[in-house]
Amino acid sequence: MFQTRHRIASLGTLASLLLGGSALAQPVQIFEEAPPLELLRSIMVPESRPGLSRRIVLGQPDPAPSSYAAPVAAPAPAPAAQATAAMPEPEAERSAEATPRRPRRAPAAAVLATAGNSLPLPAPPAPAAGTIGFRINFALNSDAVPPTAFAFLDRVAELMRAEPQVKMQVEGHTDALGADAYNLQLSQRRAAAVANYLVERQGVEVTRLVVQGLGETTPLTENPYDPRNRRVQFARVD
Repeated sequence: MFQTRHRIASLGTLASLLLGGSALAQPVQIFEEAPPLELLRSIMVPESRPGLSRRIVLGQPDPAPSSYAAPVAAPAPAPAAQATAAMPEPEAERSAEATPRRPRRAPAAAVLATAGNSLPLPAPPAPAAGTIGFRINFALNSDAVPPTAFAFLDRVAELMRAEPQVKMQVEGHTDALGADAYNLQLSQRRAAAVANYLVERQGVEVTRLVVQGLGETTPLTENPYDPRNRRVQFARVD
């Protein structure tokens, strides 16, 4: 398994070099101290945040007017010289034009079906989970997790106990100091050490963790030698 992962990661490093260097990592929230559980949950499990449901409420239609609208005033009479030419309109036609029409009302069944109903809007797409990172000060050429990192990892384990459906990818990263192959191997060992801590010290199921070493291939900063690129990241695995 280790040899297979090593081979895959080596191919990724080679492809990065052929394309002209390392690509910057996607936006990552780096913490200098252990974040609160709820903050961690809001980043890694954003769908767990409570939200208000959006609804459209249909009320009763406007009531029909209690009286008809006043008849439209008749046009001014024609001049006297042409009065004899105007023929009187039949009484039936005049009464039809003068009588306003009653507004059409919806059938009673339709009103009952829509009045007071609440129709939910289509649910918005679920927000994407983020990625978090911790700067773990490993000793030179060492993959032993230092005690200063325990608070970080204990908080991750707390989140995984609270959200049993969540799986995590543990990523090891280095800066560009040293040979590529060495950095790749070192990042794999350190990511595995972090995963072992979560399994052995915190009881996280090993099937919920995926270990990956990325070496120097995805720096956080433009300067690949920046020590801030030395980190361990956790990404949500769906």
